[in-house]
Amino acid sequence: MKKRGRFHINKRLKTLDKIYSIIPIEILEKRALGKITPNTQLFVKGEDIKQLVKTGNVSVMILIGFGAILYSTTSLNFFFIILISFITSLLFLYIFSDFIRTKINERHQEFDETAFLILNSLAINMVITKSFPHSVNLLASTNCHSEFYRNFFTDILMDLNLGKKEGEIITRSSEVFLSKKNQQYFESILMEEFIVDSDPDFLIRIKKMISITEDNIAIFIAVSCILPLILTLIFSITVSMNSMYLLLFPVFYAVYGSYLLKFIQNKSSE
Repeated sequence: MKKRGRFHINKRLKTLDKIYSIIPIEILEKRALGKITPNTQLFVKGEDIKQLVKTGNVSVMILIGFGAILYSTTSLNFFFIILISFITSLLFLYIFSDFIRTKINERHQEFDETAFLILNSLAINMVITKSFPHSVNLLASTNCHSEFYRNFFTDILMDLNLGKKEGEIITRSSEVFLSKKNQQYFESILMEEFIVDSDPDFLIRIKKMISITEDNIAIFIAVSCILPLILTLIFSITVSMNSMYLLLFPVFYAVYGSYLLKFIQNKSSE
């Protein structure tokens, strides 16, 4: 499965339109996709790599642009200007690469949430056709499923055409499902069993998401209140009232406040 996931990424990279990346794509991939499991790599799209490259390019522009603004509007030491600009740029890359990875994980989650419908259809086809290859081919030829299911079944058909054993294919392919229950259903598909499931896990996930959202709102409000207070105290002690450094306060708060909110959203989705 690991080789298959990497093959899909390389295949999509070759089909991308010509787009120049200031930061090497290998480094960007390691940052955004390094934490993704081999099975989740199957849900990476070419648009994700494009977005990742654009994020890397924008982070470099932020590094240069933010540094130029600080240099022209303040009398900060050059070392501190570079340090502040680098941290801001790095946070931008860190947060938005997390956002890209979150979208990929969400696709995998959606794939798993609809699995019980797909597996029921596969079980019904098995009863009718008495053939696993024919059952898979029926599902792969329909347009009612997502592109990831079509790719999933197409890969299975390719393995079957290569003469691999059905049992080995089913065992390996079942690893793509996040739920152990779905994995067991898929592995028992040769037994031609009907799978009737109302997917109660879906309701449990909704309740958890509501709870996480409420917690995130409380965290963000708390930080939004504390951060300006702390910065105001620091500025009141260290900076005179007519200093240009006071202009940095709303800029920092806007930038890092936005980053913080995006970071909380990404982590909640994961």
